[in-house]
Amino acid sequence: MNKANPLSEEVKFLPDPGDLSHRCIILIDDVANTGRTHLYALKPLLTHLPSRIQIAVLIDRRHKEFPISPDYLGLSLSTSLHEQIKVDLTEGNFAVYLE
Repeated sequence: MNKANPLSEEVKFLPDPGDLSHRCIILIDDVANTGRTHLYALKPLLTHLPSRIQIAVLIDRRHKEFPISPDYLGLSLSTSLHEQIKVDLTEGNFAVYLE
């Protein structure tokens, strides 16, 4: 998803997920900041009418602009708006840096 212009391209499922009407979908993200990315990621899921949608994040920054809260949370950090969080999930690594 293009974060600068999230509506610039249609989000498609590859392959077709089939019937999701009786499924619980868990949307996973590395860092939750404003909730904007989650909001745009939820849009295509709603057309499939899953029974439940939950959100899991590694880091929650609590700078919400939208009423979206994670159901599963690794760590909650109080940060300033000027600080950046970098997540490294490359092979053999699991690290979070506050810059």
